[in-house]
Formats: sequence, structure tokens, C-alpha cells
Amino acid sequence: MKTCRTCAETLDLDAFHKKASARDGRHPDCKQCRKKIEKARYEENIERRKEQMSAYYKANAHRWAEYTPRWNKENRNALRKATARHRNKERIMPWNDAVREDFIYYAGWVIEQTYGGKVHVDHIIPLNGKLVSGLHVDTNLQLLSQSRNLKKHAKYDPWQN
Repeated sequence: MKTCRTCAETLDLDAFHKKASARDGRHPDCKQCRKKIEKARYEENIERRKEQMSAYYKANAHRWAEYTPRWNKENRNALRKATARHRNKERIMPWNDAVREDFIYYAGWVIEQTYGGKVHVDHIIPLNGKLVSGLHVDTNLQLLSQSRNLKKHAKYDPWQN
């Protein structure tokens, strides 16, 4: 049990954030009071922070030039692949063939450029299924049209494939 210095309530230690430099290892203000204090501090300094960020972005504009929306449109395949790898990083196995995975994403991009429409790289066995969960590996990826993939609803039906 600990007493908050702001609201003077005695609460369990779980109601206080951890703080290594404190004697008891907990912050002197409870989580609720700390939240109110930080929100007031943020709102009090919002204009100054906007000015600082604006000045920083103007001074460092050369750093952001390569990350324009044009880059995303031109390299949509690379962006999709990077997003998928980040989203599924816990489910990527060491035996995954990265070259085959790259080829699948590239093939989807080529089909889109050639025939138009949207092509999704889909997991045959969904990553978060109710009965069975798949992995983000090259052997679990397939190309589907956008409409067919959205109708699938991230479900696995072994008889459908």
C-alpha cells in the first residue's frame, strides 16, 4: 500500500508506475493522477512543441525527401512485402525461402500491372485461425483477387483449395 502525493489516496502498489530511482521503486503519484498531470503538461506546451517540430522538419527536409508518397506508389511491391514481414515477424520461420516469398509478391505486382485490378498475397492457412493457425512462410502464400480474398474472411477450408 502506498499514498499518492497528489490525491492523498492510499492504493495498492499496482496503481503506481514503476520508477527505478525511487526508494520503494514506484512513482509518488498514482497512475490516474500521473495521467492528468501529463495531459495538462502536454496541452500547456502544445504550441511550443508544434513550433519546434515545424522548425525541425524544415531544417531536415533533405532527410524526408526520399520518403515521399511517390516512392510508395513506385515501390508498392516492396512496401507490401515489408509491411507483411513486420506484421508477421513472430510467425516467420528460419526455413522460410525469402527469394520465393519475394517472387510471390513480385508476381502479384506484375499481374496488377498487366491486367489491372487488385491482387492480394493471401495466407492459405490464416495466421490467426480459430481451429488452426498458419505461418508466414513462402509455402503458405497464394495470390488471390481482391474480391475472392475478401469473401474468404480469413478462414481455412481444406476442401476449397
